[in-house]
Amino acid sequence: MNIIRHAFEQMKERGFTVEMLGRLVCGRTYIRTSETDDCRYLMTGIVNKKWWTIVLDKDLYTVITVRRAHEDEIKEAQSSF
Repeated sequence: MNIIRHAFEQMKERGFTVEMLGRLVCGRTYIRTSETDDCRYLMTGIVNKKWWTIVLDKDLYTVITVRRAHEDEIKEAQSSF
């Protein structure tokens, strides 16, 4: 995966490691398009008992940012499992 500088800084700030990224990508995740930007995808899943969302570019390879999942994203992901 290609991690842009902003995503790397956000990961570092939030204590989200590259190993956690690997577990999230390889685990059960829910992927959907962003409501605000058609060129972005949101991947939501659980790592270390916490819900996270990764914002990916349209190529599904470039990580734009990593953040804790919003409540609506968690509910949507849970309903898809």
